[in-house]
Amino acid sequence: MGWILRFINNIKKRVNERTFCNLNVEEYDKAEKIILRKVQRECFEKNRNLSMQTYLDPDDLLRVKTRIIQRKDQDSFRYPILLPSKHHIVDKLIFEKHVELCHAGIQVLMSTLREEYWIIKSRKTIRQVIRNCLRCKRFSIHPLQSISAPLPEDRIREAQVFEVIGIDLCGPLFLKDNKKCWIVLFTCAIFRAVHLELKLDKMKGALQNRTPLSDSFRNKCSDTDDSTSDPVTVIESSDCPQSIDCQPYDSMIDLRNIYPQLSSKDEEKHYTAFEADDISHIIFSVYL
Repeated sequence: MGWILRFINNIKKRVNERTFCNLNVEEYDKAEKIILRKVQRECFEKNRNLSMQTYLDPDDLLRVKTRIIQRKDQDSFRYPILLPSKHHIVDKLIFEKHVELCHAGIQVLMSTLREEYWIIKSRKTIRQVIRNCLRCKRFSIHPLQSISAPLPEDRIREAQVFEVIGIDLCGPLFLKDNKKCWIVLFTCAIFRAVHLELKLDKMKGALQNRTPLSDSFRNKCSDTDDSTSDPVTVIESSDCPQSIDCQPYDSMIDLRNIYPQLSSKDEEKHYTAFEADDISHIIFSVYL
């Protein structure tokens, strides 16, 4: 619009009086006022009696009388130009200011535009413009969420607490007297229940016949995991009693060789590999 106005002015002047340099500030302001005046006439021509106090300035622009008219500041701040909420020129104006402010957010953009313009429903309009910004959309879009797999039968069947469990070990830990101890972690696969036991002795006297499965306040276990995904090996093979066939795993032993021999002879055990995706609270592997 600025170049069009210069062309109109140049054809009215002589050749030696014409202007051929870049647009100056006055030409930019004049072009902006013409565009905004056209926008106001398209949107407010049939509705001049707005709820807010407005008046026409000498440039025939509709301005708003704010409550800070007594402030010693620029007239554009005390009497901002009234603009509609739904117009492509207003959207381009907001997007240009959005890019100029390095893709600022809604509050910063609204405060900056408020210094010159009074946009009806400004927050809603600015939000819609920012949503259409491709660069901002890259940082605000949510990643694709995978569909949760159904739980296996062992985790949804009717059972008592600690009837279906996952077992894990943590340690060895060293006490103040330089003795070793281990922590046995029993996790219920059906209910959110966890049981911890501290083993102060070596494996022969610590783990045999000393599990929550044999305690009076615990139920008998019928299913447990086989630790195929993460064979926790925290007990040194030198501490393994000779009655248990221990297969070294980097100078340590696999719990899968220990579980069958820890249970009582009259209990039936099923070793199941839980394959549900939401298994984080079922099987715990603690490393220290």
